[in-house]
Amino acid sequence: MHHGAVIQISKNLACEWAKDSIRTNAVAPWAVNTGVKVESDGHSDDFRRLIGRTPIRRLAQPNEISSLVTFLCLPAASYINGQVISVDGGFTPPYCLLNNQHFKQNIPMAGFNSQRWSLKGMTALVTGGTKGIGYAIVEELAGLGATVHTSARNEAQIVERLREWEDKGFSTASLTSLSTADYTLEDFSSMMSTNVESPYHLCQLAYPLLKASENASIVFVSSIAGLKALPRLSAYAATKGAVIQIAKNLACEWAKDNIRTNTVAPWAVNTGAKVENDGHAEDFRRLIGRTPISRLARPNEISSLVSFLCLPAASFINGQVISVDGGFTVSGF
Repeated sequence: MHHGAVIQISKNLACEWAKDSIRTNAVAPWAVNTGVKVESDGHSDDFRRLIGRTPIRRLAQPNEISSLVTFLCLPAASYINGQVISVDGGFTPPYCLLNNQHFKQNIPMAGFNSQRWSLKGMTALVTGGTKGIGYAIVEELAGLGATVHTSARNEAQIVERLREWEDKGFSTASLTSLSTADYTLEDFSSMMSTNVESPYHLCQLAYPLLKASENASIVFVSSIAGLKALPRLSAYAATKGAVIQIAKNLACEWAKDNIRTNTVAPWAVNTGAKVENDGHAEDFRRLIGRTPISRLARPNEISSLVSFLCLPAASFINGQVISVDGGFTVSGF
């Protein structure tokens, strides 16, 4: 009960103190291996049964909690506010019903290791990587040492970005230009195909490679529109809600293959796109004004969280939906 009180306090402080440039978040761990011996009694049997139903079937290590706390204190997390992030191996996503199995108990406790904060030797695939959030994700992952493959709908932009990244010394690889039919917000079928079917089928295609790596991470970029109703975005919101649910299901189903799945849900991001002066723009400005951190996010404030979730340091974070929204989704002020 007292932990619930702490969570509500953090949400209130996130709204009340954001004007003073103070961000407030909460980290909610599941069972952690602190070296305390588990007694053989009825309570311990219940405990083992619950651990056996956790997609990542083991206790967390203390440094799997501390890594998230540390990340949230970094300037890289400057637009994350009012969030409650579970570090639970996927235990909290609803309807995650798994067969009860024994868990690994003798995992050694570990201290700080810089390799946990590096992606050197790893390979990443980023869709839509030539501009906006996707571009920032490519830069962040490459900066952490990953070899990055990306795709986009504009071949000229891909070639331009490839030269730019090579000049920076990033390790880039062969790139593919995707041809996608034009769509509008009103064209629900096309939007579902682009925002839901494409990432779903891409995961299916990538699954053998992800499984073979024995240490993989999928990060979907959704939107807070998939969590909270926003004006004039019903079709878009439906697609983003679908992505969130796909991520939760994969987090439960594929954890046994050492594949973690999480979702990042941004609020409004300054990608350089011009906002037209119409009724929708007025709604948008009004909502930004109600956000505790009352500004647009920057693309690198989204990419930093995506990159963190790919790191070994995030190895027990699974099935989470993390909003990067300046506190908008928790704000009642």
